[in-house]
Amino acid sequence: MRGFLLAVFVFITFFSNDTYSQGEFTTNKYKKNVFFVQFPGSKKQATVIEYKDFLTVLELPVPFEERDEDVKEESENAQKFIAYVDSVFNKPVKYIASSHWHSHTLSGLIPFLDNGAKLFITKSNWEKGIEKGMLGRNDSSKYIDKVVFISKDTVVFQDSKMPLELVYLDESYDVKPTDEYITYYFPKLKTLHASCLYAIRDFDYRKITLYARNPRLQEIADFIKDKDLNIKRIIRLRCNSDKKFVFTYQDLDDYIKGGLSDDEMVSHFMQIDSQVLTTKTDSIINAAVAQILHPWYIFKASTNLIEEGQYKRALALAKLVNLYYPKKQKYINTLGLCYYLIGDIPTAKHYNRFLTGDYGWESWIKEFGQKKKI
Repeated sequence: MRGFLLAVFVFITFFSNDTYSQGEFTTNKYKKNVFFVQFPGSKKQATVIEYKDFLTVLELPVPFEERDEDVKEESENAQKFIAYVDSVFNKPVKYIASSHWHSHTLSGLIPFLDNGAKLFITKSNWEKGIEKGMLGRNDSSKYIDKVVFISKDTVVFQDSKMPLELVYLDESYDVKPTDEYITYYFPKLKTLHASCLYAIRDFDYRKITLYARNPRLQEIADFIKDKDLNIKRIIRLRCNSDKKFVFTYQDLDDYIKGGLSDDEMVSHFMQIDSQVLTTKTDSIINAAVAQILHPWYIFKASTNLIEEGQYKRALALAKLVNLYYPKKQKYINTLGLCYYLIGDIPTAKHYNRFLTGDYGWESWIKEFGQKKKI
């Protein structure tokens, strides 16, 4: 009786408030049978879809910020997640899906498979994930019969109240995180789960006159049109500063229309006068900070000017990018190279001291020839 009353209490608490917390986890209801589950302090969510007798999880939860280059087993955290959703929904996780192999979508896989779940993933992402450590020391052949490889748009649970289309993106879409990628389309909700492909930066773009749009966003708009999807809302992997995971298609459209493409933003910096770069450095950096501008745009503008032989203007941009984003080897390398190319050998040698590997003096001579005797 006590267990029954507890289950009733949990049910009422969860579904009356659309939010439920227990221990380390928080669950928020999106619509109907779709929920977002978070670890404490994490900006990422695992999307849980409730079906009659089982659960499906889109993107596996990782509570900590891991580097994409390594996919940890995260078995302990995955087991906590499994126990948590079982306590809330009282149903097993029967299917999981991963958009790509990176750690924020695939760590913590083994306990799900050991519990009988099947994984939807592309073949290349499965192989890359194994290479990067997602199965630890376990033999991948042990799990291969639990993997469903996706190589085209695939509708699953078609006869349920919540059919789900796994939207397959091949190499023709070239700015997504990996060669192959899966997004998730809820036709009844007119919602697309784009995971980290929805790379909209966390600033109020409506109040900024000049900002760069991430090319991934245009790619989303392109495949929505190509595949004739009816989308009103988009789910992403990470929340913004307002703890939002869901954005409207209109948000995407407005953001794309108001922003500059990569080429346009690089061109913008290439056209700024050297004197302006020198005298209005603070205002330029303030604007970059406000739009969370990636330093690559300034760096690329500098290297383009080097290719055009405009070394002094390239130097002004190289100084700017090192001030905006210091200590990065390739940016220091470009700064030293600019001094080398204008003939300021002592200053070039100074920056050369901070460079390692393929960067520095020898690479400058190899590409541009000896400027002066050392």
